Amino acid sequence: INICLFFIFVFFFFQAEDGIRDAQESRGLGDVYKRQVNDSSVKTMLNFTANHAYVTSTSGNTCGYLGSPYVSNCGFNFAETSMAMLWSWMGMPPNTTSSSSSTSVSSSSTTSSTLFLPEIVEFDQTMYGASVSENSMDTTGFVFVPPQCLPQYKSVRVTRRHPTTGEVLEERIVQGDGKACSVHIHYHGCMQSRTTLGSTYVDMIPITNFAMLNDVIVLFPQAAPNAVSYTHLR
Repeated sequence: INICLFFIFVFFFFQAEDGIRDAQESRGLGDVYKRQVNDSSVKTMLNFTANHAYVTSTSGNTCGYLGSPYVSNCGFNFAETSMAMLWSWMGMPPNTTSSSSSTSVSSSSTTSSTLFLPEIVEFDQTMYGASVSENSMDTTGFVFVPPQCLPQYKSVRVTRRHPTTGEVLEERIVQGDGKACSVHIHYHGCMQSRTTLGSTYVDMIPITNFAMLNDVIVLFPQAAPNAVSYTHLR
């Protein structure tokens, strides 16, 4: 089997206490990619102390817990770390919550508690061929659009929330800025779809902070279980 991979960046992040995935399996998959692409395009972090989950620095279960929604607060911002690595690899210096850069709708400091963010909204996936019965794609997906990526004639409500409780601290209405923005597609894991969790998963992971600071629209396509795929696509 010949695998042709062009312009690809791979980051393997394996939790040392993962109760589902085998460490050797992850290392083996990493080796497969390294044989197909330049080693510099494959980054690994294989011994992080956490269970099977999307790792954050502010929200989710305790780090060693195995269970829904499979998001754990381990004091590590995986979303920002992985996205910053990808941006740097593409030659695009990233803005992060620890940097001094700021957007027009954030405060002068760019910590996650001072960013004003719009809500993640739903979109119709059937417009793009989604069918639960035919291809296990939900009828509805989610999308995050930073205000600066909206046309200038549009306005949107943005809120500043407490980083751990999610409590709304302040809100305002801002105008679109008409910027040309990048698009990032984020796939949920098993048992993290809209069918199982509603919007809980997409609301909990902090990828929107990075997106806000770097002019990125984030698509969250949603799979859905059917008679064939029920076990995996929830």
